[in-house]
Amino acid sequence: MEKEEKTLENKRLVDLAFDISTSVVGICVLDSKTGELVKLTHKKLVKFKDEYEKADNFLSDWVEPSWKVRRIYIEEAAKKFTPGFSSADTIMTLGRFNGILSYMVYQLFGVKPIMVNVRSARSKLNIKIDYKDKTSSTKDKVFLIVRTLNPNFPWIIREAKSGQFKGQMIYDKVGEDMSDARVYRDWETDRKSTRLNSSHLKLSRMPSSA
Repeated sequence: MEKEEKTLENKRLVDLAFDISTSVVGICVLDSKTGELVKLTHKKLVKFKDEYEKADNFLSDWVEPSWKVRRIYIEEAAKKFTPGFSSADTIMTLGRFNGILSYMVYQLFGVKPIMVNVRSARSKLNIKIDYKDKTSSTKDKVFLIVRTLNPNFPWIIREAKSGQFKGQMIYDKVGEDMSDARVYRDWETDRKSTRLNSSHLKLSRMPSSA
């Protein structure tokens, strides 16, 4: 028992956040005490045929035994249609997968996930999105802000194989899911010095995946 308590004392207290979709899950891990970024990564699930196979492969490669999880944040499942982007089938699939992964992390870490509304999270962090501007997607706009706030992070870059940026180096689309996970972690923090805040940012742009 004493040995077990010492082991727990040596573990790093962290908060987890997930941006869940059936193709890519963005994963953010921050130190609960200092707000330091511990890990910002993603899990590609596109090659697996259904949500059960995707769930089976979700936890591999990114969980560290040195962590003691304090809080878990997950984007709440979509509740309404987005014209041209979602259908009843899509919403039901995403809701089901969100529930499966939420229960998996609860079982693994013993922490009940906090469901975060995406618009509320962005609003609390002063991330203002111009929804009338159709030159880029909402996720790309958020990604731009998070990149600017984390300039030294090694974001994944690749050469565009097609489209208007063909032959140019662009940010891989998985960065959008990773940056959203970062936003979900920070929406409730009380440490203003360590949270994302987009006020007074001077943004510079390099293309994301088309």
